[in-house]
Amino acid sequence: MLDKEWKKGYALKTEKLPQKKAPIPEKKTPQNTLDTLSSKKKSEAKESVQTVPEKTYTEVKAEAPKEQPNQNSLSFKQKMKQMDKKINAQKYILKATERIFRINEKISLDKAYLKGVQENIVLNGTNAQGNEERMSLDNACKMIACLDLLYVQKRLGHEFDYSQKESSGVFYYIVAMNVPDILWTASDFRPYERNSDVKKQVLQLILGCEKMESLYDENGVLSLALAILRGPLAKEYKEALCEYANVVAEADGNVSEEEKRFLQELNDWDAETVEKKKNEKLDELRSLVGLEGVKQEIESFRNFLFVQKTRKEQGLSVPPISYHCVFTGNPGTGKTTVARIMAAIYKDLGILKKGHLVEVDRSKLVAEYVGQTAVKTNAVVDAALDGVLFIDEAYTLSNGGANDFGKEAIDTLLKRMEDNRDRLVVIVAGYTNEIRTFIDSNPGLQSRFNRYIEFPDYSVSELQEIFERRAQKFQYELSPDFKEALSVFLQSAVENRDEHFGNVRFVRNVFEKCVERQANRLVKDGSMKNLNVLVPSDLLPE
Repeated sequence: MLDKEWKKGYALKTEKLPQKKAPIPEKKTPQNTLDTLSSKKKSEAKESVQTVPEKTYTEVKAEAPKEQPNQNSLSFKQKMKQMDKKINAQKYILKATERIFRINEKISLDKAYLKGVQENIVLNGTNAQGNEERMSLDNACKMIACLDLLYVQKRLGHEFDYSQKESSGVFYYIVAMNVPDILWTASDFRPYERNSDVKKQVLQLILGCEKMESLYDENGVLSLALAILRGPLAKEYKEALCEYANVVAEADGNVSEEEKRFLQELNDWDAETVEKKKNEKLDELRSLVGLEGVKQEIESFRNFLFVQKTRKEQGLSVPPISYHCVFTGNPGTGKTTVARIMAAIYKDLGILKKGHLVEVDRSKLVAEYVGQTAVKTNAVVDAALDGVLFIDEAYTLSNGGANDFGKEAIDTLLKRMEDNRDRLVVIVAGYTNEIRTFIDSNPGLQSRFNRYIEFPDYSVSELQEIFERRAQKFQYELSPDFKEALSVFLQSAVENRDEHFGNVRFVRNVFEKCVERQANRLVKDGSMKNLNVLVPSDLLPE
């Protein structure tokens, strides 16, 4: 799921960062730094630090007394609260980062997690000398958590910048990765913050990390570690990551609406739920009544896309792929339902970021006056970006004659499909003959739409199953006589259907009429018994 080659140029330093024995000279070196501590003193210092652990940001925030609003001093108190957050931000970021680091040390010992990293992460990279080498599992685990911290920071609107306290957590983490037994105090990190060589190496590593950011959007995850990790450690890691996100968001004393939205998204996000939802879409496709050929076509295309995605992630060449589709068939054959499933599949494969469906027809694209159609069409495309634009009865765009504005809508659409080729998928639908004539009439359409999927009409047995499923959904039972009458009724309808026959829509309308007739029958009889049973007279009035 998360397999991605550590791209060339991603120079992970295999040697350690400069140690405390050679920091930038200072007039007076603090006696509690690692430069002057013997091994014994280091051990004693670590024990003294650990015996009185500092409270985490979450604990301090939970213990803070609730302020009672005072109309005369509320503004002043708010300002003081913001100032306090700014003053203590560095301290809280340090503690939140240490918590992530300590949890990751435990995660690195989890056999299931290590196996997941081996199976899902390509561990090839380049070392400081530019030679390709395989990254160790331990380093890979550390780098995954580092990527999470950097991604969270960026989603909160903060690019990495040494002058901003929001970036200090990522810096602390990278230094700790390379300096064993660091004490996690501000004074312990200070020499590294002042060392230009260290800062250059950290920045180089971060630039390499930024090349991996696409992993998050492509796989629909907010944490690479949580996408692999399961069990109690996953819960502990998520709590720590959420705490870190809150600390970074409040570092400037003000949490924006954008930051609040991401904090809520991170808090609600669950990797196992996301994975289940991916499977749900395929299950939904397979559970549709009939449409066996359509199901095979969609699953085959999905498998093709998955393999091409995997090839690309492993650095192999991939042929050009057109994601646009043409759905042909009569009304009510499931085209919109399948289009919505396709959009979800595109999102799951990382082709689209949102995977939503925007459904329109001619009236939503074509205006009545000169110059308005392009504006109207562009607005629809803007709403569909990062998702699928589904145009029903698309052939009507070219049926209006030489002076019709439909051609303007087509030209605008083609231009946007080219300009936003990585953010827009278009599915056009309609009657088989009309839609083929529509595509063949324009070379631009021909070059972009080459995947046709035919949706056949439903058989009598399939229509009956659709009716029975709908009745079950709304808690209605069908008497044996009703089922027999329904079969005869549908057989007659299918034998006499024309190109405008509604298929599923027809069945839906029949069901609604049956429910209405049943209600009238019960009221007329003056009995509310058997509220959930449909009888033959509800289908065909006597």
